[in-house]
Amino acid sequence: FEVRHVPERDARGTVVSVPGIATNLEDRKTAERQLYLLNYALDHIGEGIYLMEGDSPRFSYVNEGAAGALGFTKAELTGGMGVFDIDPEWTPEQWAAFLPEIQRVRQMTIETVHRTRGGRITPVEVTGNYFEFEGRAYNMAIVRDISERRAAEAELRTRERSFRTLVENTPDLLVRWDRNLNRVFVNPAFAAAQGKSVEDLLAGGFGSGHHVEAGP
Repeated sequence: FEVRHVPERDARGTVVSVPGIATNLEDRKTAERQLYLLNYALDHIGEGIYLMEGDSPRFSYVNEGAAGALGFTKAELTGGMGVFDIDPEWTPEQWAAFLPEIQRVRQMTIETVHRTRGGRITPVEVTGNYFEFEGRAYNMAIVRDISERRAAEAELRTRERSFRTLVENTPDLLVRWDRNLNRVFVNPAFAAAQGKSVEDLLAGGFGSGHHVEAGP
């Protein structure tokens, strides 16, 4: 309970009584615990959370994940910073075009980059969420660092290029079929052995006669 004491005085100013007003704080304490738990949870997830009110690109709330990823404090980010301070690829014109679209679809995911306090550029995936609460519009962005994913994709592309270079230049005959026994890949050596082009062999599949000439 919260108890407030209000002294009552007579005409001469003498305190004649001190009534107490007690307020049950159980509901308020429960709400405070729930709010604390929510903030604690948001600060301990891996993604960055950014909240913007109305049409403003400025941050009204960020979690520890956002602050840690960028190298700013939460107070700095919510003290006047916004989208244009951390994303060098976004302009006011893009923001103006984004607002009606996010209001229409309610959620969208894009890939962009964020710039840290030290100037490092980090590729990120941003999921924007639009919602309204008590008559007020909000945009909440959930940001995930995709540096490792980009690096893995680049490594995969490098390996694919290396593999293609290898199979296209090896003298061995290489061919691959799908489950319907249609050719889905042949290398130049195989095509030369058949006296046909790679394109003709892939277009013809494996069905005609189920026969492959061994070549010389």
